[in-house]
Amino acid sequence: EVEYIESTGEQLIDLDIIPKKDLNIEITMTPIEKTPNIYIGAAYSDQTDYRFFYTGNTLYFDIANQRLSVNQDETSILDQKITFNLGNYYIKKDNVQIATKTAVTKEPDQSKSIYVFGGYFTSFKRGAKMKVYSLKIWDNNMLVRDMIPCYRKSDGEVGMYDIVTDTFFENKGTGTFEKGEDVK
Repeated sequence: EVEYIESTGEQLIDLDIIPKKDLNIEITMTPIEKTPNIYIGAAYSDQTDYRFFYTGNTLYFDIANQRLSVNQDETSILDQKITFNLGNYYIKKDNVQIATKTAVTKEPDQSKSIYVFGGYFTSFKRGAKMKVYSLKIWDNNMLVRDMIPCYRKSDGEVGMYDIVTDTFFENKGTGTFEKGEDVK
């Protein structure tokens, strides 16, 4: 286990989960660069989107064209550790809630998996330069992913390990992830 894994914007991990409104995703991360990018999600059109992303000076939650936006000046979240929850719809910085939204009513029309460190349209797009410290996913209140940043000691491959399914999720993009210090 390592403190975090970091993307240059070219790496991504397929979470092997299809988006739906009953999912609850919580990720603790640090955005590194102010560019239009998707931190986590899948999107094919405004009607089928499922994502958390940043563009301009605004953070967005999007689920089936239902949107929460939070205006942020470029220094307020860059290089800051934040936690966001796509499902309970909040964003926290320094353990203080900075945004919230009520539950969505529409179901995203998706057949492709959710990705972290970027989004998938007809191909991989909008990779995010970011660090990820932890990621959890619940489906109807049942924990289905509890992912920790790590590397495989046998070959040094950096990725995320899911405690629930006992599965190592490796990079599906190009290049390699950077890693933080070992914690175990």
